Amino acid sequence: MWREISKFSKKLHDKGYMVSHSGNLSIRCGDRMFIKRRGAACDEIGPEDVIETSVEEDTGTIVLSSSETEVHRAIYKSTSALAIVHAHPPYSIVCSLLYDEVIPMDAEGDYMLHKIPVVVVEKLSGSKELELKVCEALKSYKGILVRGHGTFAIGKLMEEAYHVTCMLEASCMTRYLVDLTGLGSKRDKTAEYRAW
Repeated sequence: MWREISKFSKKLHDKGYMVSHSGNLSIRCGDRMFIKRRGAACDEIGPEDVIETSVEEDTGTIVLSSSETEVHRAIYKSTSALAIVHAHPPYSIVCSLLYDEVIPMDAEGDYMLHKIPVVVVEKLSGSKELELKVCEALKSYKGILVRGHGTFAIGKLMEEAYHVTCMLEASCMTRYLVDLTGLGSKRDKTAEYRAW
């Protein structure tokens, strides 16, 4: 498990989607989950940097595990996810600060995501409100934005959650850059997907 978390944590770091010690990844295996340790550098994850804990309840390891452990635990309980990526991609964060939702303009984002909701919470990191709102949104979407805080993406494999994270960032970057021109897009499905 730690090798899988290490591999994709490094990929996200190298893309600039996680900086220094930020972000977290986890994998579910039965009633157990494996999550990046609190304070671990995301580009240097070793076996000691991944904490094993219960999906159902705190087993005393929460002091060592990520500050988002309870959010990950709640996502596993309320969705069919087996892997979660929480990252801080820059264009995704910018779009979360500008829009209430992002309708992808790029063909791949349109096909895979349709619409990207923006979740708004008062207290960001590890709060009960974040837990509830993120879980509710991920029942309908594979990837979401949290205003000012980054992305949450789920999948059956870590590779899928990573791919969704990359798609979120690509779609947000395209939307932001097109809007920046002020010219409008010749390919905009906002009306079609707004009610999706």
